[in-house]
Amino acid sequence: VFIFQIAGALLVESGAKVLLVADGTGRGMPWPANIIWQVNSYATFKPNTHLEGVLLVKTYCVFNAGSSLTGQVLSQTAVTLGSGVTVTESTVPLPPSPPSPPPSPPSPPPSP
Repeated sequence: VFIFQIAGALLVESGAKVLLVADGTGRGMPWPANIIWQVNSYATFKPNTHLEGVLLVKTYCVFNAGSSLTGQVLSQTAVTLGSGVTVTESTVPLPPSPPSPPPSPPSPPPSP
């Protein structure tokens, strides 16, 4: 888990992309749900920007036209989404379900 604490506002400039990448160790990609952005003021995403992770914003969060988020956003006052904004919830895949148990053997017929 990574927690980025921002003492003021978070301003993501037009066209900026904050992406998660594999670290080359073979452990795979980090999950957006494990990246926390704690913002002590407001967050603004200018047009055509992208961020991955969970945003915890003290006041408000604005996503301008064409911006996107892979993750979640929580704000104490408001979240404003411009036209064409995409928010994709990040989820951690669940492990596969265990196989179903074999069916029970048939019951013996009743005695006469």
